[in-house]
Amino acid sequence: MPVPDEFKKLCLNFHQDCFVIHGTVERVIASALETIDEVQARRITLFLDDVLEHGGNKDELRNIWAHCPVEIRFLNGDGILHFFREIQAQIRSA
Repeated sequence: MPVPDEFKKLCLNFHQDCFVIHGTVERVIASALETIDEVQARRITLFLDDVLEHGGNKDELRNIWAHCPVEIRFLNGDGILHFFREIQAQIRSA
């Protein structure tokens, strides 16, 4: 599945120091979401809806994450699934 540019832009915020600066997953994501506008947020939501619709195939999640400009890693697909769901939840609650 192709990763939209809006999601890649969001992922630029997930760098090696993001947890040092923000402390928690929720704060890291909240800070990253401040860098995008409403149109970009909507496109990211549509992308995540599509990815997570089938429960988030772990291999697909790992592949998506591997093709994003991120510096943080997860041990398995479960961590990515949780991270994607938190992004989705925060966009929806905004």
